[in-house]
Amino acid sequence: MIVESYELSRRPSLIGMGVRPLQFLDEKNAETLGLSGEETLSIKGLMGIEAQTRELRVAAIDPQGQTQTFDDAVRIDTPTEVNYYRHAVFCHM
Repeated sequence: MIVESYELSRRPSLIGMGVRPLQFLDEKNAETLGLSGEETLSIKGLMGIEAQTRELRVAAIDPQGQTQTFDDAVRIDTPTEVNYYRHAVFCHM
């Protein structure tokens, strides 16, 4: 999931459900990047995530096969979130 921002209370719940929280960088968003939501995303660098925000390279491939790349931040920010991510701990909602 790529968003402009996360509520502090929501991000850990998403991680616990197996969602990888990515956040647009540098005032970018789906509109400024021209994304329609129909793209297939390829994300490089998800292995070895530690308890800090870090950037990943995302390739968005539209239905016509055109590729656009941009950087996003992984928002796995605390040791607890890292534990959820590493051990596939799913929260019961």
